[in-house]
Amino acid sequence: MSLLDDDYPLLVPPNLAVAIGLKEAMILRQIHYWLKKSKDGWVYNSYPAWQKQFPFWSIDTIKRTIRSLEKSGYIISKQEASTYRRKHYTINYQAVDEIQ
Repeated sequence: MSLLDDDYPLLVPPNLAVAIGLKEAMILRQIHYWLKKSKDGWVYNSYPAWQKQFPFWSIDTIKRTIRSLEKSGYIISKQEASTYRRKHYTINYQAVDEIQ
């Protein structure tokens, strides 16, 4: 099997990447993907868990990109008050719709 076929693809709408940045668009799209499978409207992960989905980025890059999305208002997050230290994320779809 080739590297072109043996892994899941990360799909990013080009217009979204132009509007908010490629890294931001990739993470936002991944959160959207997981939200579609969520039962409570929130996605949770630790930064190392996000890095497993984006192994080509450092944890610091992922943190900066998520902070950028939070600051821009495209995602809303809350910290889990447990020993897992996971953050929960949801998308502010109204803010995303206003990008255009």
